[in-house]
Amino acid sequence: ASAPRPFVLDLDKGPKRVTGVHRIKRPITTWADLISAVRWFHDKKHEFETFVLDTVDRAQNLCHEHVVRTIGGKNGKIVKSISEVGGGFGVGYTIAAEEFRNLYGELERLWSDRNMRIIILAHSKLETVKNPSGFDYQRNTLNVHNTIANMLMEVSDVVMYASLKVSVQKDGLYDGKRARAIGGEARYL
Repeated sequence: ASAPRPFVLDLDKGPKRVTGVHRIKRPITTWADLISAVRWFHDKKHEFETFVLDTVDRAQNLCHEHVVRTIGGKNGKIVKSISEVGGGFGVGYTIAAEEFRNLYGELERLWSDRNMRIIILAHSKLETVKNPSGFDYQRNTLNVHNTIANMLMEVSDVVMYASLKVSVQKDGLYDGKRARAIGGEARYL
């Protein structure tokens, strides 16, 4: 909200308590709607300096729905999920990643041709990292397919993780074997 003249393409219908930002009035319900909305910011005159996509998770869902509807399964069979597209074996995710490059291309045009700042928000997920030289560990990453996450992280100037500051205290109950979170109101990046 504090970015210069922001417009939030609010696919998640996020919190309305964030004030001072403009949002799209009609809902974006398809991949074509999303691409069209981003193109509008490139092609039309407006006063916005920052374009915010909230969230890339929902954009990915729209992309997957588009691929499922338009590509389908092997031999044109109707499928219900991205993992079934093209007969499975990751074909759907590969096609979706290529389709997602169209969105990235439109965002890049906003940056290069219109000099707009681009902010892309995503939810996070925990991912286990296999460590061949030690213990496996968990890290937070974008809540999208790895191909899309890698694409976005490669081209981003900054990737940040936002969270709430929480401390953990051992409870006196249950022989001190349980802990509870305290705080969770102060935000940090």
